[in-house]
Parts: sequence; C-alpha cells; structure tokens
Amino acid sequence: LRVKESDRIQVMTENLRKMGAEIQETEDGMIIHGGKALHGAEIDSHLDHRVAMSFAVAGLLCEGTLSIKNGECVNISYPEFYSAGVWLWLRLLLRNRAYDGQGSRLQKGRYHVFFQ
Repeated sequence: LRVKESDRIQVMTENLRKMGAEIQETEDGMIIHGGKALHGAEIDSHLDHRVAMSFAVAGLLCEGTLSIKNGECVNISYPEFYSAGVWLWLRLLLRNRAYDGQGSRLQKGRYHVFFQ
C-alpha cells in the first residue's frame, strides 16, 4: 500500500486525522481508535482514485462538509462513480439507514461532499 498511486497508508492516516480520527500509522497499516465521530475537512486525494472514492463515502457519514482535492481522479478506474446508481444507493443507504450496530438509528446530521 505504500507504493501504489500514493503512499495509501500515509495518505489515509493523514486525511482521517484531518477528519478527527484518533489514528496511528504503522509500518504496514494503521491503528484506528474508534468511538469518535468524523467531521468535515479539506482532504487531498493525492490523485489516487481509491483514496478519493474512500473519502467520498466517508463524507456521506461525517458531520459537516468534506472537500476532496482532485476528486475527479476516480475517472481512472470508475468514470461513473459519482453519477452511477450505486452512488445514489450508497447516499440513500448511508443517510437514511445509518445504524450504530446496536439497532439504534444514528442521529441524522448534515452531509455534504465537494470535489475540487
């Protein structure tokens, strides 16, 4: 994961930290200490299509606005990502059916994802 389009471990760690995650980078992965909600931020895709797609989905669940620099890089592998029916389905599922794993509905917030 360190020698793909970007150093994905470093990029994911950096961007999740910007969103408020308590996270520690390791040599071959990361340790995420859960229990803390993510918030909007301005993140950088580093022109990595998988990073952009991952944070687009995370942006649907975070509180506030998530801005993804170079989010159009998803066109490398999935040009229809933002317009596909799958994206619409994900948005509806994550916004309207977000549960906490205990069967309780999570509090609905404002969700915005912007791509630069």
